[in-house]
Amino acid sequence: MHVNSIVGGDGYLPRRELDDESIRRAGLIVVGYKPQILIDKQAEFADRLERGIIKIGDLHELGELVTGKCRGRKDEKEITLFKNNTGMGIQFAATARLVYEKAKEKGIGTELPLAIELRAVPDEVAARVPQTKGYQYVVRGGQVLLVSPPTRIVVGLFSDAP
Repeated sequence: MHVNSIVGGDGYLPRRELDDESIRRAGLIVVGYKPQILIDKQAEFADRLERGIIKIGDLHELGELVTGKCRGRKDEKEITLFKNNTGMGIQFAATARLVYEKAKEKGIGTELPLAIELRAVPDEVAARVPQTKGYQYVVRGGQVLLVSPPTRIVVGLFSDAP
């Protein structure tokens, strides 16, 4: 499983998208730029570094991954996590287009129809996981896709597998 996190948060606006358990379970954590975490006191990692949930050495930069300076996924069961903690995002739109085209060429991946029926995250779930309040979801192939309503972008992918 792979997790992408794009919500920003710093010392002034301490928003977090991921819970501690998601961070603990990730075997490989990649960020855009490690120093930015400390410069901005980014909520997703600064607090967890202070509490010892992770160490700065547990984090790798995207450039290290792309150039082979850090390892990729060990196996298909390993949970990998990417936190876009800096930048404007346009690079990811361009990359997503290229990845989409390559996946279509190879006949891999799952294409979701534009007309999917999204359901509101139930209140009892949002009460336990406040980050999901206001989001919608759809179940596809045994996985739950969490969707941001205004953009209809999948912001989380969850499997019932441990």
